[in-house]
Amino acid sequence: MSVKVSVELLSETYNIKTELAESELLAMRDLLNSKMAIIQEKQPGLNYKTIAVLSALEIANDYLALKKEYDNLTQLLKEEKLLF
Repeated sequence: MSVKVSVELLSETYNIKTELAESELLAMRDLLNSKMAIIQEKQPGLNYKTIAVLSALEIANDYLALKKEYDNLTQLLKEEKLLF
């Protein structure tokens, strides 16, 4: 079931229709807002679009690092025959 959620990112409001639970969307908003605020604080002259892109790249980097760690742990478990 779709719900409409109003999300604010660095003072910009977006109305989003989603299948996600509102709590999940708000957790994503908090993560993105946090990344964007840090970048904006470090480089206050950047425009909104650049801040958003840099934030997305940081989040993608975090995801890829966690995925690599997960894959390594999964491989170790397979080698130890603890995971099938």
